[in-house]
Amino acid sequence: MKCPATGYRFASPTVATSYEPSPAAGGIDSGELFDIRSVGQVGAREDGARLKYAGLSDDLTPYIRKKSKRTIARLVAILVAQLTGQAELQQDLVLTAFDEDDVLDVRVMAAVAVRTVGDENSKAALKRFATAPSADDLNDELKGAALAATWPEHLTASELFQALTPPKTTNFTGAYQRFLRGDFAAHLRLPDMLPALEWARPHLMKGANHTPLGSAALSIATVSIEYFEDSRVCDRLAEALIQVARASIPSLQLMSKLSSHRDERIALMRSAIRLAPDPLTIQCLMNFGVIESGDIPNLLDDLASTPAGELQEKIAFLIAHLICQPKADTDLRECVSVAAEANPVLATAIKWVVNRRAEQEHEIAQYEAIRSPHEQPAAPEAPPNLDDLMAALEGGDVTVFWRICDRLPGTSWSRDVARASWSPNEEVLPGWDKVKPAEQSKIIHAAERYLNGYCATTFWMDNREVSYVVICGYWALRLLARLTSNVFRNLSVDVWRAWMPSIFGDHDQREIPDEVQARILKTAYQQDSARFRDSLSRFINAQNKGSFHLR
Repeated sequence: MKCPATGYRFASPTVATSYEPSPAAGGIDSGELFDIRSVGQVGAREDGARLKYAGLSDDLTPYIRKKSKRTIARLVAILVAQLTGQAELQQDLVLTAFDEDDVLDVRVMAAVAVRTVGDENSKAALKRFATAPSADDLNDELKGAALAATWPEHLTASELFQALTPPKTTNFTGAYQRFLRGDFAAHLRLPDMLPALEWARPHLMKGANHTPLGSAALSIATVSIEYFEDSRVCDRLAEALIQVARASIPSLQLMSKLSSHRDERIALMRSAIRLAPDPLTIQCLMNFGVIESGDIPNLLDDLASTPAGELQEKIAFLIAHLICQPKADTDLRECVSVAAEANPVLATAIKWVVNRRAEQEHEIAQYEAIRSPHEQPAAPEAPPNLDDLMAALEGGDVTVFWRICDRLPGTSWSRDVARASWSPNEEVLPGWDKVKPAEQSKIIHAAERYLNGYCATTFWMDNREVSYVVICGYWALRLLARLTSNVFRNLSVDVWRAWMPSIFGDHDQREIPDEVQARILKTAYQQDSARFRDSLSRFINAQNKGSFHLR
């Protein structure tokens, strides 16, 4: 019988009792008639309707079970069974998956198909591959297929975390890696959260966002935010956030959820402050977005209700640090000033921060005075050397883009950045014409990775400061909007929500947006109008109070 969409022939169902291949079946066995990618593309549409015909399951059966058939023919037959939902073949698929004498690729394909066409009993049968993985499952493909088929209906959280071990092959992406990087954590419930966070902690190391287990750990941390009302979960998650913030692990999903769930973030902030071992950790929590300048009223309430001791000193130090930022909100400063008159701990913290800032400014002034008379005229800038950053990009580092921007002519992350001469109306990026075409393509890819893997904070708006991370987010959006329209159009809602602080431009924002920024603003509004209006309101209020200062 002939498939109406592809022209592939299987044996007629009228001879199912004594299978005799049609003349075209030789082409099936040889693989000449099959392009597995084309079959997948055709079958993915309309639930495989274009691959279905009467008697299909009878035609597929011998290709699934008979080891004498060519491997490519068997793989395509199993794929067709999966795409067309041939539930009557589930027993054959389960038996094939467990046949240790069969070709591993065929066994894996069969296990993957069971998840789609199998009933709960068939799916449960695959559990053994997850809890007692086979030694010949060299790339954890059977394990990954089993986890996808059995979680959460047939696998407990305890069994799941025992199964989540380091992949046997590090430079391979298959069913197990896709499971780890998928949404499995969304099925965790409150009783699962403490053991889940306990499992996650050792995997939240620097570079965790580049590894399958690290990605799984970040997903668990993100989901656990929903259970902040449980004090034990809140404290355990706060410990995880401290670990993530200190290691500077970028996670768009985690940072975005913290930013959009204020009540949850405030509760976690309070736990994190209490658990933070030193001021540096609190600074890291601010940089990660756990603490924002708009939290000062909450912190003042906490300061007033906290007994004298180490925790009160931490809160006072944090308030002092937030309020002593350049051009901090006048109303908040007044509130803090009033509180400091009644709280000597806060008054002492503010005095220490103010004196420390004055010392730092004095040291900078002395350095500038010594350096300036001896400076030589600046030589013409050579094309930036980006080889090491390109290597880091290939290694999965999502922060490479802002480090690339740091090396482009006129954009140094220093006090000189305010003297940059970039004209966004004329240039793609500062010094873009000095970058080789091959490296330009890699920079575009880095910009896409940056937006999809990192997240901008919002505290700079209220302080009228501009973070370099935020500026680079704006540059990345402009770069994609100008040179890769398709990538720009396909940025997800989560990306737009996370980078909404960047859409209004850099610290030298022009009064009238050019065509590119107008497109960015329009797209941002279409993606998340509520987040757009909130960010715009904060931005305008801050601008009305004074100019922005680079941070």
